[in-house]
Amino acid sequence: GKQGSTFPCFYSQLDHGLVITELDSEEIYSTLLYCISIPCALFVTAVAYLIMACWYIYPRPAQAPDPPKAPKLSKPTEPAPDRSISTDSLHGDIDKEEEPQIKKGHQRRDEDRKAYRNQ
Repeated sequence: GKQGSTFPCFYSQLDHGLVITELDSEEIYSTLLYCISIPCALFVTAVAYLIMACWYIYPRPAQAPDPPKAPKLSKPTEPAPDRSISTDSLHGDIDKEEEPQIKKGHQRRDEDRKAYRNQ
């Protein structure tokens, strides 16, 4: 248009400096239709492929075989020999008075080990 002339236009209610001289509602409708229909069609196609793949391409076996069972460990009939670092041979300076306490400690340790094995 000419400067100073009046013509119909569409303006933004948020920014009054932004004006559209032509508004083609058919173009807006077709653009909106393409922007919505193409991604939806792709999504439906992908979901259909995944369902068909699960049913036909990668079918599950009729019955899954049982997993192998772990071998059962037999319980030892006798306690394992004590080979810990804290044996009496390393403590040559132990008094005769301390020996019963050490033996009680060893007995307690052996009882704890047996209780742990039985759990």
